Amino acid sequence: MAAPKVLAAVAQLTSVPAVASNLSIVTSLIRRASARGAKIIFLPENSDFLAPDSSASRPLIPGKNEFVDRVKEAANQHDIWVNMCIHEAPAEGGDKRCYNTNLLIDPTGTVNAYRKIHLFDVDLAPLGPTLKESDAIIAGTTLVPPIPNTPVGNLGLQTCFDLRFPLPANKLASPEFSPHPATALTYPSAFTVKTGPPHWETLLRARAIENQCYVFASAQVGEHFPGRVSHGHAMIVDPWGTVVAQCSPFVDPNGSLCYAEIDLDLVAKVRREMPMGR
Repeated sequence: MAAPKVLAAVAQLTSVPAVASNLSIVTSLIRRASARGAKIIFLPENSDFLAPDSSASRPLIPGKNEFVDRVKEAANQHDIWVNMCIHEAPAEGGDKRCYNTNLLIDPTGTVNAYRKIHLFDVDLAPLGPTLKESDAIIAGTTLVPPIPNTPVGNLGLQTCFDLRFPLPANKLASPEFSPHPATALTYPSAFTVKTGPPHWETLLRARAIENQCYVFASAQVGEHFPGRVSHGHAMIVDPWGTVVAQCSPFVDPNGSLCYAEIDLDLVAKVRREMPMGR
């Protein structure tokens, strides 16, 4: 019996150092995706805000994360699953940095969380740029098993720079790691305009092909503040490596969405016809 196809939405937006403004766009995108019939929406890294440095970031994180609470309310109201990345303050200690946390929220408010493990640290001074994510972010230490029974099957959580490391994705798709090996991977991202054109689509398609699963790549796009611009090109890639949906590279101040029907029978078909020992 064929599995029912499910509509999924992937979002692209331009977060700024203003949580309320970003929240308004995020909740609008959730509403729009649900109205179109999507059962799950993928929002990008830094959905809550993007700020120039750690000193600007920490004051934007409230003790009680109202941003997440409002997104949970929207997920419930519109009966849709939501995936996004937010800044999470440590529970205790004197570290002024935070975690880059990938959340999967179902319509009942249940939350699964993965803290980004691989941080983007580049220092090319004095001739090139310096971008050290570890100045503001604490690295996570745990790979979270795929979440089963989502609208897109078993969903493995990864974040942005994790995309460059194939082994975690391979592990998420392996039955040796979990009884629910990933049928889909998510990479909410804020890729730079330098690395985006040569690497973004190539890496996403590689992760889809080698793991024989869907890849959902939400993305930040455009200028967030002077000196910080993101590549965009949010997309959905199927298990054969085909880009089946992609957002426009142009900046929409209200955010943009692309959609694809997800066919879990295609995952099974690709794995059967191109056996890789799973």
